[in-house]
Amino acid sequence: MGTINFGESMKCIKGLSFSTGNEMAFDPAIKNLPIPGRAVLPLTSFFGKMTPLVAAGDSVQAGQIVAKGPDKLCPPLLASVTGQISAIQPWPTPDGDESLSLVIDSIEEDGVGAEDAALVSDGDLKDMIRRIRGSGIREVEPSPWPIAARLAQPGSFPAGLIPPESDLGQPIDCLIINGMDTQPGLWMRKAAIRTRGEEILESIPLLTRLCGASRIVFAVPKGHVLSDGFVQGLRSHSVELVYCPTMYPLALAPVLVPFLTGKELPRATMDTRSVGTVVIDVITALKVLEAIRYSKPALDVLVQITAPASGLDTLVSVKEGTLLEDILKELPPLSHKTAKVICGGPFLGETLYQLNVPVTQETASIILQSEHEVTRYSSLACVSCGYCVRHCPMKLLPNELSKLCEYGKFDVAERMDLYSCIECGICAYVCPVKRPMVQFMRFGKRELELERKQL
Repeated sequence: MGTINFGESMKCIKGLSFSTGNEMAFDPAIKNLPIPGRAVLPLTSFFGKMTPLVAAGDSVQAGQIVAKGPDKLCPPLLASVTGQISAIQPWPTPDGDESLSLVIDSIEEDGVGAEDAALVSDGDLKDMIRRIRGSGIREVEPSPWPIAARLAQPGSFPAGLIPPESDLGQPIDCLIINGMDTQPGLWMRKAAIRTRGEEILESIPLLTRLCGASRIVFAVPKGHVLSDGFVQGLRSHSVELVYCPTMYPLALAPVLVPFLTGKELPRATMDTRSVGTVVIDVITALKVLEAIRYSKPALDVLVQITAPASGLDTLVSVKEGTLLEDILKELPPLSHKTAKVICGGPFLGETLYQLNVPVTQETASIILQSEHEVTRYSSLACVSCGYCVRHCPMKLLPNELSKLCEYGKFDVAERMDLYSCIECGICAYVCPVKRPMVQFMRFGKRELELERKQL
């Protein structure tokens, strides 16, 4: 298959154009941090609340299932360290909320590592899906379905687990392997391609076999430098290499899928399977490879830690549940006083109010800002300039939706397509009066969910 290079003007994409910077200016090395003395595992995920299978005082082994999801489709929660459950209690979470969590006091050895992972045969499709399900993989980007269910072609998933009204029974036509980082300033996926390119190539036949797609696309940003060997490896697997415009939020599935396939996702669910497409990022692809080839559980989290005022921008690999305050102790001391901590990236992130927050698989990055880097929102009224409408990638009216949520008219906002908002943050970024527009819309969604739970 050939290489496609989309110029900035070839397709109309709303959003923000940005530069990827000097491709060779960053150090892709990953700092592996020691096993923490304590790991905190929230009993919540994108798929709902989880039920603990252990009690305070129980001993656990790294990789052991310690909680199950609200249904059998959901990936289980695995102990990321070996130790003892010291408590099951509410704990602050990266989304600024609080969740009932398992607190594990660890011992030095975790018992699960790459050095003792044995190569196993791939097995049949159902066996491969079973290993992915059991590995506890969760992703940074929200999706209606866990990765095992999304990748499974019809007939390969265990009978009785797929809801009859879902789109999971449809065949998969296109597999998109996403090598683009989700937000400006992030480079985790870029680093994964550079340091683990051979393993990413190794994952492609497995992913293709799992989903049965006839079209495989590897998406990277325009200007990304790939080695000749990697490009040749893609061609050997009949993969289309697509260089996409450097436009945020093109890397997010609700925008990327229409761009690459021409098919619009249903606004209510944003389910890519409804249009016969699966999107998997390169880091998740590596986890799937490890789950199938080595039966290796997903216990580690790759996080980008950035403190611009101190010149810190590094990747660390930590055990899931490691507290942010423990991570910072392992890094060089900052030369500036931290005024604001953002978890999840510059556009999609949430502000943290304390540092005893655990890093989870859903955590992409941590940004530590100095006083002069902090953006302050205002309570000024909307001036109806239309900038947010002009830039909204989902073609919504963020000015009207945010005002409706601000004044408690949540049902009207829902009728005006509130749930099509992907919370990319562009509206708040371009607003000249600095209204917290995306925060208002997040608030509206949460209030609507609370209302539904009370019915």
